Amino acid sequence: MTKLLVGAATAALLAGSASAYDLVAANTGIASTSTSGFEVEAAVSLAAELDFAAGAHNGDFEFYIEQDTAGVFTTDDVLLTVTLTNGTFDQAITVANIDASCASSASVSTGGTAGSSTVTFLVSGIDGCDDVLTSGGSFASGDDIGFSLPIDLTGAGDLGVSTNIITDSGSTPVDGGTATLGFVSLDDAFSVSIVANPTDTIADLDANPIYTQFDGAGGNGLIGTVELDCNVGIDVDLNGNAVDCTNDVDDITATLSGDVSAFDGAGEVAIAGQNGVNNVADDESTADLGPALGAGGFGPSNIVLDDAAADDVINPSDYTLAVSVDLGAAFIDEADVTGTLASVVREGTTVVVPWFASSAIAAANGSTNVFRISNISAADARVFVEVLTASDGTFVDPGITETASPLAAGGEMVMTSGSITTLLADDPGRADLRITIEQTEDNLTFRRFVTAPDGSLTEMTVGTIDQDLDG
Repeated sequence: MTKLLVGAATAALLAGSASAYDLVAANTGIASTSTSGFEVEAAVSLAAELDFAAGAHNGDFEFYIEQDTAGVFTTDDVLLTVTLTNGTFDQAITVANIDASCASSASVSTGGTAGSSTVTFLVSGIDGCDDVLTSGGSFASGDDIGFSLPIDLTGAGDLGVSTNIITDSGSTPVDGGTATLGFVSLDDAFSVSIVANPTDTIADLDANPIYTQFDGAGGNGLIGTVELDCNVGIDVDLNGNAVDCTNDVDDITATLSGDVSAFDGAGEVAIAGQNGVNNVADDESTADLGPALGAGGFGPSNIVLDDAAADDVINPSDYTLAVSVDLGAAFIDEADVTGTLASVVREGTTVVVPWFASSAIAAANGSTNVFRISNISAADARVFVEVLTASDGTFVDPGITETASPLAAGGEMVMTSGSITTLLADDPGRADLRITIEQTEDNLTFRRFVTAPDGSLTEMTVGTIDQDLDG
């Protein structure tokens, strides 16, 4: 839902008047010449999501020149140029589009063809149009110059109108020359906000089985909120019809990306109160949120991973949410809105060990893996081993397995290819392991070595590619 940008020149044009006269939007009483017949007499906010190419968005835009000080317009003939920004004339401009009864005469000098954006009028006796001051927003025929211009919006940005007055003889600016009027702003009618829960959700080390439940202190499965705002103060046409939060939305789809393998039952992934449906890979869950909306959309609604009925192990994972809003035929669907949510982490410190060599591999090549973990805290820490990948297709995975003894306070634990294979009760071959220690990172050291047949030690790295790159 991103508003179309306008260039610096357009922004400057809409910023305000640079002259001693003003352009004021008001009813000038001139008969309509636009194909729609809509008369626009005040600043308008239109939905930026409208399809301006497919649908006609045109009307008669009425405004007048209000002089700030009486008796300062020149007695010379003048060229009065009207220029549109992000709009074109949908009909050819004639003297019927200007009320210059306060002047001696007015005629179209140049421009003003259908599809163009500039028209110049030749005006005689413009000094007769500033001898009576009118109040802002009130047009007085015979006192002011008024316009009713049939304009078609291009949709490229806000519609602006500017006038420039110069003398016909000498091209001298009259009363500052230029004034501007911002007539139509394009604003987001539909906007999506995705907010991460400030606290990561923690998979509980003490759950039975381990890591199948969340620790209540870690957010209890709440990873963020999603909100969709529908602004009924924005119109969908120049006739004042407002955005309809229900009928202008065909559907809303939200897709949660991340590891959802532990949450594969009905209601175990809940997005804004709707059940998510997991894909085959269990790395996405999609929920249909629409199209039924309240008058203003829906407020912050929770995104929850529900562990109440889960028996599967909860994996640590980052999560993002992508929301797609499918609008009606009068609109252009914009890019999905994506936001980062809170992560799910596991209680304790986790170390990923790639390319672990099991007993069988160590026996074949004469090299053994050795892990040394030390605990510099004053409390014992449980240690768990989990196989992430295994080269031996016959390996029977026991799941997350706890070592026979904890890592003693102020002590060390040495793990080898043989001891880990024994702990797993089967040989995984080449494997990637995840080792979890029930202690904080600042209280632990972890080193990995490979012993060669001659007894020499080689230190090897641990971690995922992301962790290697970050390091």
